[in-house]
Order: sequence, then structure tokens, then C-alpha cells
Amino acid sequence: VALLIPLTRDVAGKLLDRYVYRTKTNYRRTVLEASRALTRVLDLNKLLAFLTNTLAVSTQSEAVAVYLRKDDGFRCASVERRYAGTRFEPQAHAPAAVVNYLVKTKDLAVAEELEREKMTGEIRDVHGEMTRLDWALVLPLLFEDSLIGLIAVGPKLSGDAFYPDDLDLLMTLANQAGIAIKNAQLYAEVVLANEYIENIVATIESGVIAINATDQVTIFNRAAAQLTGLEPAAVRGRQLNALPPEVATALESTLGDGQSRTQPEIALSDGTATRPVICTTSPLRDPTGGILGAVAVF
Repeated sequence: VALLIPLTRDVAGKLLDRYVYRTKTNYRRTVLEASRALTRVLDLNKLLAFLTNTLAVSTQSEAVAVYLRKDDGFRCASVERRYAGTRFEPQAHAPAAVVNYLVKTKDLAVAEELEREKMTGEIRDVHGEMTRLDWALVLPLLFEDSLIGLIAVGPKLSGDAFYPDDLDLLMTLANQAGIAIKNAQLYAEVVLANEYIENIVATIESGVIAINATDQVTIFNRAAAQLTGLEPAAVRGRQLNALPPEVATALESTLGDGQSRTQPEIALSDGTATRPVICTTSPLRDPTGGILGAVAVF
């Protein structure tokens, strides 16, 4: 009896798991809830955590991992494990064979289906890597027909295969996730670029003031505050009339006609003293030549 207990326990556990973990997913609700979150979240880490959790829960899989393209390859960015005993292995970088296959096909790869295909060298390598890592299927993350990442999904907790409804759900979420992840990456790049520009503008000794197309002050650095006697918090976000008339007139003219101007000497007061300054204004343009705003350096 003592010898048989572990054996019977393991067999019973495997048989029962197929029913305990077999739940029916509401695909329509899952897609709606995921779409709502994917279009609203711009923080990349929160987005990836939501994505891996949603995929793991909706498919009742053992684990899910998301890989994103970096300079050194496709690196693991997020992992969700739902079963402590899983053999699912999210290694640091996605195997090159799997990546090359997704780049070529731009379609999901299912381990069981690959096993039934004609075993060419490429298919054999992809199937071998997925089997070694215990990846049941791999989904491409695409943006403008380019592979920006991939999602590795482990086996189902019930031991069932992935049915057509499961695959349709996963591909729908993967297609939406590709766009959402790219938007989050671009947003992070814009925030970083803005911080970089603000740090440069804050440290230079010349006064810098920028306005947008609606005459709203967007940049007002420390040197501009010292030379004008105005507090940055009281100027940023305000209209042109919050600036000294000499600078405001030059910016308004440049914004109106798109022409750069240099005034060799204007009298600028900080409230206690008046100084002669050189003021140069230039238009800020988009890639098509449209005027986005103007900047003054003095």
C-alpha cells in the first residue's frame, strides 16, 4: 500500500486535472476587455503584465512569455507562470530558429501541427526548440508587417490541445497587442526625448522660450526666468501675452510668416534692471514643412 500510494496519487491527479482545469472561455468578453486595456495603457511594463496574464488565464495554459526585439535579439520582457511544476522555459533570448520562422511566415507556429508537417531542416529546428522549451505555440507580434516581438504559450493545464477557437482568440489578441506595444514603445521614446531636450535647455546659459501653433508657451528655461524676472510655473502653458512684449512680438511674427529673425539689441527688463540682449527667433516645422510653433533664443 505504501508503494502504491504515490503512483495512484499521480495517476489520479493527471486524470482529474483534465477536468478540473477544463473551463469554457468567454471569447467575446475576453477580446472586448483586452481591447479596452490595450488601447488605454501606455506604460510598457503594465501592458506586458496585463497581456501575459490575460493570455494565460483565457487559455488556461501553464505559462506565457513575451519577447521583444532589442539590439541583441529578441529578449524576454515578461513571464506569467500559473503552474509551479511546468517545464515551460522562458530563456533570456528567443531561439533564432523560431524567430526566423516567424519573420518568414508572419503566422503562429503550433508544435503539434509542425510535427505533422513534412520535416524539412527548418521545421525540424523550430519544432525541436519548441519541444525543448515546452512551448505549445508561438505567436508573432507584428507592426506594419514587421516582427517586433513574439509570444510563447505553454501547454494547457488540462492537457487538451489548442482548439481553433483558442487560436483565433490568441491571434486576435496578438494582432492588437503588436500595435499597443509599439505605441507604448514610441510613447516611452517621446518621453525620454522630451526629458533629454528639457535637460539640455535647462542647463544652457541663454534664455530659451518656445511656443506651439496656438501661441501657448511650451518651453521656458531657467535662464529665461532670470533674464525676464518671470516664474516658469506662471508662464508655461500660458498665452503669448504672459511674455515680455519684445519677445512675444518677435515670436508672433515668426509664427505668422515662418521667417527667422534676429534682433541685435532689445531692451529686456527683469523688473529691477534693464539689459540689452540679442534675440533670435526661428520657426519649428514638422517633416512636411508645416509650422508647429516658434522658438526664441536670447
